[in-house]
Parts: sequence; C-alpha cells; structure tokens
Amino acid sequence: MKQPLLRTLALRLVGLLALLLLAYGALVALLGDRFATGREEEALQRLSHGLARHIVEHWPEVSAPGGDGRDRSALLQMLMTVNPGIQVYLLDADGRVEHYIGEPGMVRAPQVDLAPVRRFLAGATLPLRGSDPMASGRERLFSAAMFPPRTGDPRPPGYLYIVLDGPAREQLAAQAARPRLWQGAASILVISLVVTLAVGAVALSRLTRPLQRLAERMREFNLRGAASSDAAAAAALDEVRTIGDLVSAAARTVSIKRPTRVCVPDASTTTSTSPP
Repeated sequence: MKQPLLRTLALRLVGLLALLLLAYGALVALLGDRFATGREEEALQRLSHGLARHIVEHWPEVSAPGGDGRDRSALLQMLMTVNPGIQVYLLDADGRVEHYIGEPGMVRAPQVDLAPVRRFLAGATLPLRGSDPMASGRERLFSAAMFPPRTGDPRPPGYLYIVLDGPAREQLAAQAARPRLWQGAASILVISLVVTLAVGAVALSRLTRPLQRLAERMREFNLRGAASSDAAAAAALDEVRTIGDLVSAAARTVSIKRPTRVCVPDASTTTSTSPP
C-alpha cells in the first residue's frame, strides 16, 4: 500500500525547512536593511562633516551681525541650489532658528536641541541625529559649526545648522534606490530558497528512504496478521507514527494470543489437617 505523498515524513520535513528558510530570510533582510541604512547614514554624515565649518570659515557674511540680509539670503539660496538635498538654518546662541530659506511657516519647531550639536562639535561617534525644524516627527542627520565668538561676549554668537537628509533627499532615495535594493534582495532570496529546498528535498528523501521501506514492510505484515482497522489507521500516518502504531498493534495481538497459564498448587507443599 503506497502512502499519500503529502503524508510522508520527507515532505513534512521539507515544509518545515521551507518555513524556517522563509523566517531566516525575512530576518536577514530586515537586519541587512537596518545595517545598510546605518552605514549609509554614517557615510553621508562623515562625508559632509566639515560642510558647515567650511561655509563659516569661507563666507563670514553668514554670521556677520547686522550684515546685509540680502547677501545672507543669496548665499543660503546658492548653497541649497548647489545641493537641493540639504536645508540651511542660522541659529542663535540658544538654538532658536533666526534665518532660513524656504516657504513662510515651513519651520514649525523653531527650537533646535543643542545637545546633539555640542556632541557633534566635540567629535562624538557618528552617525548623530538632531532636531528637525520642520517638525517631521523624526530626527535628522546634520552638520554644524559655531560662529566665531564676538569680542567681549563670552556666549557663542550662534550656529550654522545644516540638515543633510532633508525631505527632498529622502523622497528621491525612497523612489530610486530602495525599491531596486528590495527587488534585488527578494530575487536573491527566492533563488536561494528554491535551490535550498530542492537540495533539501533530495537529501531528506534519500535519508528517509530506509524508514519508508521499513514502514511499508510493517504495513504489509500488519495487513496479513493484524486487524484491518489498525492497518487503515496506520496507513494514514507518516512513517514514524506508522511504525509506532504497528508495533503497538503487534504487541496487543501477541498479548491476546498468548496462552493463559493456570497455577496448580503443589500437593507436597499443601498442609492437611486430620480430625482429632
């Protein structure tokens, strides 16, 4: 009697292997995406680490008190035109946004947390994230520099704060790079899964073949000597459960057919009592 294909031990093991591979592939994809995102952020911030300092050193009109506002706006506009992915803000000594280029009302969180800025200027480990003046709900990569101190004023005159991963860059990255990355990762995962399942199916089939033969022989033996209900029940199971049930059925058959031994008392050991 041939066993249904979907009830064989090898097919069940292959199904379990497929589930494990899918779970492992999803975990690797998730961890790989997070690792790649972290490395990309670190590379972007490291590459643009000295951007704000370079601007402050070479364009002093950015931080000049009482300077021409038109020259400052033109400079900021030029910077954002050269690199549309950034956003440039001028902060006062307390971290409030004093000047920016953009639509009126674009800055909905004018107070920037200066703690990440100070860690950045102190050379902390990258990547570092700071406040987003646009109140997008997430922190942003940035480059920052402190304006040159003023004579007789111990407080810093302010900061140049540049957001490196603004909405424009984020939108472009979401439309271009990330879908291709996930498509490539999905293709590799599917190919790996198919190849692994094929190899695993062949290997498991060879490994469980002796067990299948033993189960078939025990089914044939049970059909000749055991009850038909036991044989039908055993045929619906996989090889391991089939062998276990058939062994149990054979044990029950042997116990039923075993002759009953009657114990007769030994006359020599029997004590008789004579009447007085």
